[in-house]
Amino acid sequence: MNSVTRWTLDEQKEKKGVRVSIGNGEFVKIRPGGGVGNDDQAAHIDNELEKRGFDSADEAGDEITLELLIDSIANHVLLDWEGFTGKDGKEMKATLENKRMMLAERLFRNRIAKEAQDVANFRISEENKAVKN
Repeated sequence: MNSVTRWTLDEQKEKKGVRVSIGNGEFVKIRPGGGVGNDDQAAHIDNELEKRGFDSADEAGDEITLELLIDSIANHVLLDWEGFTGKDGKEMKATLENKRMMLAERLFRNRIAKEAQDVANFRISEENKAVKN
């Protein structure tokens, strides 16, 4: 049983994050299900839209919606990382500011979202198997 399997079958541990290798000695700790269905993430975006006086993401526009998506992932999905280095070659801590900076890069953001969704899908698949048996 690999580490993702062990963690995704324990809901309490899952909430604390799942450690996933993304290659080159880099690991991320993510909260599964980082997609639209994630209640914390969706509530975060809704609250921020309301604070800014918008009724919907459509009304806010693409730039603000992207900013809120990045902020939401940084706060609720991407919990930590290991093995990341800055341009200076020094270890880069997973601060909120650094997470936002990294998530501004589309390829990184998409990778984190995909990994979070894959872990969530694994849990759903395992739960469906258990129901059938």
